[in-house]
Amino acid sequence: MGYAKYNEDISDRWVDDTRDREEAFFRQWQVDHVPTPPLPAGEVCLEIKGRRLEDEEVFPAGSSVKAKCVVRDGSAPIELFVIRAGKRALIRPDATGIYTIQGSDAKSIEIDAISGAYHKYHILHFVESAHIDRIEGLAEAISSFTANPPGWTREQFEAFRGQLHQLLAKNSVPQSFADGLVEYFLGVQLEAAGNPAYRDRLEAAFVLLRKFAPFSDLAALIAEYFRYRTNTFSKATSESGRHKRPLSGITEFFAGKSGIPKPGNEQSRGVELIVPEVEFCCFEAIRAMSRGEAETALGLVAVSRKLKGNLDDPQREERLRLIEARAFASGGQSKKAYSVYQLLLFSPCAPFQDEARQYLRP
Repeated sequence: MGYAKYNEDISDRWVDDTRDREEAFFRQWQVDHVPTPPLPAGEVCLEIKGRRLEDEEVFPAGSSVKAKCVVRDGSAPIELFVIRAGKRALIRPDATGIYTIQGSDAKSIEIDAISGAYHKYHILHFVESAHIDRIEGLAEAISSFTANPPGWTREQFEAFRGQLHQLLAKNSVPQSFADGLVEYFLGVQLEAAGNPAYRDRLEAAFVLLRKFAPFSDLAALIAEYFRYRTNTFSKATSESGRHKRPLSGITEFFAGKSGIPKPGNEQSRGVELIVPEVEFCCFEAIRAMSRGEAETALGLVAVSRKLKGNLDDPQREERLRLIEARAFASGGQSKKAYSVYQLLLFSPCAPFQDEARQYLRP
């Protein structure tokens, strides 16, 4: 299995601030796909608009964070401290129980939420909006690393990580951004080598980079690519704004729309992503379907299956089946389409299952 370079046109956040689009989508995606577990007895956590904060969060520089402390009934009273440059300051809630945490200019602070003997720590990073992708030297470092991807060595990965850390440190961006990129590229290499451990690396990249999605097109693209790979498709909400999201044409195809949306009037720029050839074939099959070239799409599906080698991916196979079913149906091969849709009747992906039911309905 080899690599391919996929180019995605993304609304240029240098022209239009797309931060709200990512924040709204991530919040809704969490609600749809990541149910919040019950809070253990005695513990305390912080929530923003119903979303539980992770250990590390990223916000725009200079903004304020409004959070609510959540504990189980009967727990000890809550105290919330903000730690800046080693100095602790107690903050108090307003009448509705909301704590306002004043941000800083491109710096990090620590939060210590206390309930009795239990402490919950959060690190809040404040970064310049629409800034990370524009850091001088960052695009060049990534392009140099991905210029000839096959055969990356441990030494090359560590040198790349170190180079990114230096660039990010000069601009007060958390090093976890660099760690997320390294995890992603390592995952691509493992998958191309037929190593199933790529799944853990891809998930680690998603966990690290999703919080940077409002501030980096590349982070947003990788986060959306993970959602695509796990078949967790979500349609746009009214909060998502007028801008197209990364991979919107691909994900909308699988969420129930049949073609690639035509470009709008908004300004965009290309963002390059290294992907395995098997996935690139899947992308190209969708583009073929949007052009009405069902036979070409079927050929690309066959190539993708051939390239996978011994590395099985049930979620990819379901995506290929959906492309195949639509191609057969559009080409008048109803019996073949019927047979493929039958395989999708019990798919864990709700949009796939719904489409199969509709097609097979008497």
